[in-house]
Amino acid sequence: MLQKGIMRLATVCLYILFIVFNSCNHSKINRPSSTGTNRVDSMEVGIFEIDPRKFVENELFLTNIASEITYISLSNNFLIGTISSFEITGNSIFIKTGDNPVLFKYNRQGENPIQIGRPGRGPGEYQWWDSFAVEPKNGNIYLHGKVNTIMVYTSDGKYLREFKLPYDPGSKFIYLNFFNNSYLLIAQNSIGAHAQYDWIITDTLGNVVSYKKNSTPPFETRIGSSGGIFKFKDAISYWVGYNDTVFSISPDFKYRASYMFAPGKHRMPKNELKFTSPAQIIELTSQFYTPNLLLETNHLLINRYRYNEKYGFVIIDKKSKETFISYIEGKKEIYSGGVINDLDGGPMFIPTYYLIENTYEYLVGIVYPSQIKSHVATDNFKKSKPKYPEKKKDLEKLANRLKETDNPVLMIVRLKK
Repeated sequence: MLQKGIMRLATVCLYILFIVFNSCNHSKINRPSSTGTNRVDSMEVGIFEIDPRKFVENELFLTNIASEITYISLSNNFLIGTISSFEITGNSIFIKTGDNPVLFKYNRQGENPIQIGRPGRGPGEYQWWDSFAVEPKNGNIYLHGKVNTIMVYTSDGKYLREFKLPYDPGSKFIYLNFFNNSYLLIAQNSIGAHAQYDWIITDTLGNVVSYKKNSTPPFETRIGSSGGIFKFKDAISYWVGYNDTVFSISPDFKYRASYMFAPGKHRMPKNELKFTSPAQIIELTSQFYTPNLLLETNHLLINRYRYNEKYGFVIIDKKSKETFISYIEGKKEIYSGGVINDLDGGPMFIPTYYLIENTYEYLVGIVYPSQIKSHVATDNFKKSKPKYPEKKKDLEKLANRLKETDNPVLMIVRLKK
């Protein structure tokens, strides 16, 4: 009994760890691809391959990729602790808290927060949840907050309705995002590829308009897999750690392979690993390449990952294929390391989110008040000569205003065109 209990605890611990760190099928709508069939436009000659064995540790400064830096302090009306994910859209910033997840909406200055729904089991209340998306045309919020259910809230946080998914995802993880104003991508990830679908696409009432069935043969494992989606231009890309292919899905629901994870012994095997404790799971799995986050910009591909017992991220120049690695350390989503900040001399930058507004591209990271205050107090900061000395003075003023117990700060850099 004790051994079974340890095994259950180990599985749960690792599954949570991976989420934090988090075929050619026919569509229900007949939308021919460029080849004249519903078949995925995949395996193009020369498709970009992501291979951590070839990453090179070139040093990178923010001035190499960015031209401007700003900070947004989040109001302390609600103390939110750590941030597990966020989205910036229109005039709002949405924050998912790290522990006992709650969703908050702020204005673009980080002020006037309101809570979206609340935890619980009553009408309009959500249980443990994994993702949300914001409907562009009206600001309604879609949240996977109950098993097999998407909950919908108005832009001011009032419960509106909910709809059931056409399948039971069970103990799988859901990722949400919108195509244009009308269609919701609902992608999923599961232990051992036991999901029925990779993704489905619905209208805002939950009616299915397209889908892709999972074509990966299920395999037995107790170890969870990372996965996610990311948006670039008008397409949404989907990936899971146990597959080689990153799929790019267009607004007309066609999909193609956009990137590939290089196969090899550096990848997590699909057979069961033998372990007897949560600590041993981490020791075993940290040797393999595990992608945790993907972002794409006009010129860059960003991949946060764990490999060879190190946790970090790589920034890849899409044209030259040059790589820039930074290793990061920390716990409970508070990390150190990143791109050297020579814009204002402030803390190093860890990219976490991408957005584009008015033709400008931005990368966003999270920095905590204690990190800002301790960094500004160092001799390195005091002696630094950043590109924008006036921004350095502004950062000092921000550090003086902040208390270490204040809410996190968003660090926003505007990319060069």
